[in-house]
Amino acid sequence: MIAILIFTIAAGCALPIQTAMNSRLRAGFSQSDDARAVPNGDGRELMPVTGSSAEDGAITADGASAPGESMPSGGAFPSGPSAPSDRAVPRGDGGKPAFVRRSPSARRASLQAAVGAALVAFIVGSLTLALVALVRGLPLTVAPHTPLWAFSGGLLGATALVALILLFPHIGAAGSVILPLIGKIAAGVLIDSQGWFESLVRAMSLPRLLGVLAVLLGIYLAIIGPTQGWHRRRVGDKASTRTGETTLTSKARSTITPVYFLLGAGVGVLSAVQTAVNGRLTVAMGSSISSGLVSYSTSTVFLLLLLIALRWRPRRIPLTPWWMWLGGPLGAAFVVGLASAAPVIGTGPAILVALCGQITASVAIDHFGWFSTKVSPLTVERLCGAALVAVGMWAYSLL
Repeated sequence: MIAILIFTIAAGCALPIQTAMNSRLRAGFSQSDDARAVPNGDGRELMPVTGSSAEDGAITADGASAPGESMPSGGAFPSGPSAPSDRAVPRGDGGKPAFVRRSPSARRASLQAAVGAALVAFIVGSLTLALVALVRGLPLTVAPHTPLWAFSGGLLGATALVALILLFPHIGAAGSVILPLIGKIAAGVLIDSQGWFESLVRAMSLPRLLGVLAVLLGIYLAIIGPTQGWHRRRVGDKASTRTGETTLTSKARSTITPVYFLLGAGVGVLSAVQTAVNGRLTVAMGSSISSGLVSYSTSTVFLLLLLIALRWRPRRIPLTPWWMWLGGPLGAAFVVGLASAAPVIGTGPAILVALCGQITASVAIDHFGWFSTKVSPLTVERLCGAALVAVGMWAYSLL
């Protein structure tokens, strides 16, 4: 039991790292596919724009007061998670700015880049799991009478990863963590209480309910908090704009629409169902690595067919550090970890144990600024949030 818990926590740590790598890789694919010139409005010169987040689309110079993001002349749009869909580009002549709006082709390019980044992750992850299975001589046979839905984990995982990559520029780093976790916990509790997907039945009790609430509060304190959350965004919105700096409007920075909220929570629901489904496949195959290989292979085939349907052809290989291509093994570790833990401790507890690792890794990445992320030092509030998650996890898993 102790080994399962430790492995699941480590698997949870791998997920935020994979998300950071995939986001960087998606930006690289976007740069290779989408370099445009923006007219400055006077018909005489062009300003280069690099579509680093694949959100820029058709160019208009109508001077409309759409929510935008200022960019210094000759610069590139920020590729951070808060980049809005409509951007304002200074003309350089004191006139009205030209706005960059998303066109249908830009949305398609954004989807192509996200699917491409996810495909790379699943290919590398599949090769890693195949090598491990080959070295250990693990069987790939499935027990008879295994339900067909037990093989759907790959489709669920691929859909969830692509959706998360697409949502990242709109809901931000904190939103990409907190919103899926809400869906994961809600779906995990429902699956365990009803025994869906042949999972262990765990009735909801008052201590377990309080544990879930403690986890949710801890997630808010540890992930959002004053250093990244709404308080800082409101203060930042009132700050004056200095020449040459990029600033976001209040609407662009702080608004998470109900659509984004539901989509983010839906990603968490898909992940929770995938955990239960992969747990059933693990029982049928006798190995979490074997079931993870089947799941990842299914995801790879699905995404490859989707890219063929989208007719995506990258112009060049993204110029990113070599280690940015290693998100696949980390994602595989997460899938294998949850698939190993779900049949033993249940889907809900497995998700909550992994949350402990997710929050630990997220706090470390923010504190040290790993993977070119913005540094957000560890605070007492975030530390208390992590402790609340640990207490809530214990209450839900053991009481």
